[in-house]
Amino acid sequence: VRVYSCLETSRLYMMSGKLDDSVKALKVLKDFSDSNSTLAPSQFLMGEIQMSKNQTAKFDVALKSFEEASKFNIPGDLGARIHMRVGECYSRKGEYQKAIEEFHKGMDQAIEPVVLARINYLDGLAKVNSGKLENAKEAFSGIVKVINSDDPDLGRIKDCANWMWFKSVVERSDLVEGGILLKG
Repeated sequence: VRVYSCLETSRLYMMSGKLDDSVKALKVLKDFSDSNSTLAPSQFLMGEIQMSKNQTAKFDVALKSFEEASKFNIPGDLGARIHMRVGECYSRKGEYQKAIEEFHKGMDQAIEPVVLARINYLDGLAKVNSGKLENAKEAFSGIVKVINSDDPDLGRIKDCANWMWFKSVVERSDLVEGGILLKG
C-alpha cells in the first residue's frame, strides 16, 4: 500500500507543478521498495519530472532515469513509453541512430494505437533529422494510412504526420508525389 501511495503522491505532486515534492516522494519509494513493478514506474516518473523542467542539463538526468527504468524490461505500453522517452532524449542530444533503435524497441511493445502512433511519429522525426528522408516518408505515410482520424487522440498525430510526410517528400524534391499529396 505504501508503494502505490508513494507513486500516486508523486504523480499528483507532478500534476500540480510541485516537481521537487514529487521527486522526494519517489526517493522515499526507492528506499523501501525492491520490486520491479514499482521501481520501473518510479524511474519513469523521475525521468518525466526531469524532462518537464525543459532544461538542456536535465535531459541527461532524465535519460539516466529512463535507461534505468528500461533495465526492468517492463512489457506493454509502459515499456513502450519508456523506450519512447529514451529515444526522445537521444534525439534531443542529436544521437538519432540510437533514438531510432529505441523507438523500434518501443514499437515492438506498444499495444495502444495512440502510443504506437506517437512512437512512429517520433521515429519519423529522428529519421528526418538524420537525413533518412525516404525512411521518414515511409514512417509518416504509414501513420497516415493506418490512423482513423475520428479518434480525437489520433487525429492530431495524423495531421502532424501528414504534414511531415509532405515536408519529407518536398525535401527530397519529389514534386510529383508532393502534388499528389496536395490534391489528396
